[in-house]
Amino acid sequence: LVLYSNQITGSLPQEFGDLINLVGLGLSNNSLSGHLPANICSGARLQYLFVSNNMFNGPIPSSLKTCTSLVKITLEGNQLTGDISQNFGMYPQLTIMRLTSNRLSGHISPNLGASTQLTVLHLAQNMITGSIPPTLSKLSNLVELRLDFNHLNGEIPPEICTLENLYSLNLSSNLLSGSLPTQIKKLSNLGYLDISGNKLSGLIPAELGACVKLQSLKINGNNFSGSLTGVIGNLAGLQIMLDVSNNNLSGSLPQQLGKLEMLELLNLSHNQFSGSIPSSFASMVSLSTLDMSYNELEGPVPTTRLLQNALASWFLPNKVVTRENHKKVSLLKQGTYSLSGILMEDWHLRI
Repeated sequence: LVLYSNQITGSLPQEFGDLINLVGLGLSNNSLSGHLPANICSGARLQYLFVSNNMFNGPIPSSLKTCTSLVKITLEGNQLTGDISQNFGMYPQLTIMRLTSNRLSGHISPNLGASTQLTVLHLAQNMITGSIPPTLSKLSNLVELRLDFNHLNGEIPPEICTLENLYSLNLSSNLLSGSLPTQIKKLSNLGYLDISGNKLSGLIPAELGACVKLQSLKINGNNFSGSLTGVIGNLAGLQIMLDVSNNNLSGSLPQQLGKLEMLELLNLSHNQFSGSIPSSFASMVSLSTLDMSYNELEGPVPTTRLLQNALASWFLPNKVVTRENHKKVSLLKQGTYSLSGILMEDWHLRI
């Protein structure tokens, strides 16, 4: 039964639980509300359950826990509640589970590792607590893992770095601590990594440079310290962004950053970087957005169109000389000696 995107309102009749031969139910992108039928899988034949982007509330249907026939389930974008560790079982055929943007609580059950056919696991934007179970490493077919915007704590288990097919990993906006495992180098197919907004600390491991397929890397909003490793230049595929802002990184910026010729957004702000901006930045021809503010940088900006015409706010309060702030200084010097006439009241706004 498929009724996608039909502006259907009201509640779903509980009699849907009497459809013992139901194999698939698609009700996504409507305005349905109320509770999902508790016995939605009473016939033990349900394989596909798509009810995302509605207004369903209440608990996860109890019959889903033993619904081993499930292949794909998407419940995202509702207001469903309950303990995620108690409401779901083991599903030997399950390939996709999307539960993002609900009000689910509890911890991630180690039993989830038994669903070894999973390729997509999205549990983001809920109220899930506890640690990330190492048993997720059994999901050898996993391509996407989203656990962001929960209340997960503890360390990132090194075991999940054995998921060689993983392409997208988002653990952002949790309470994770400890270091980034050096085993990260095993994620050779990783294209997107977001661990921002946690309490991770220690050095950025050089092993991260082995993830050469990365297109986007966000490690901002943590407590990483030490220098920015030069092997970051090995990530020549970085295109979307590199964000290391709001950490405790220090030392000089590595010349190897200039190898990121495809990179469009670079954020180095709110750290303790010092020294000059490497001349190799002139090779970053795709760069369209840059933020180096709130560091301890100094000296001239490399001669590229983007950097020479950059806003001074990209560098403040560093002692960096850009074309913009150089012009301002020159104008003020001229005014000291040779300007005449009336000084407008809003002169300070026009400089």
